[in-house]
Amino acid sequence: MSQRRTVKPEGHININAVPTLKRSLLALVRSGCDLTIDLSGTASLDSAGAALLVEVASAARKRRVQLSVTGCGSQPYGILQLFRLHQLLGVVPLLAVAS
Repeated sequence: MSQRRTVKPEGHININAVPTLKRSLLALVRSGCDLTIDLSGTASLDSAGAALLVEVASAARKRRVQLSVTGCGSQPYGILQLFRLHQLLGVVPLLAVAS
């Protein structure tokens, strides 16, 4: 049984934050850990952040690692909806966003 790790990025997932976060997330995927990305502390997400989530999801599928994206607030969820990625990633929004 694979170990599950949770990563909770804080603040903004943008072009400046992506390189560091990318290294961390892809290292966890390569290690074989199932991964939850908890976006409840993420204030905003830009297109670079959305692309990062797609890249991590693709790497997870290739390695048969289970990926969950949870706690998505209104701004990050809106970006993922705009690019139609919320369904692809199986994003679980915060209750306030889902209502």
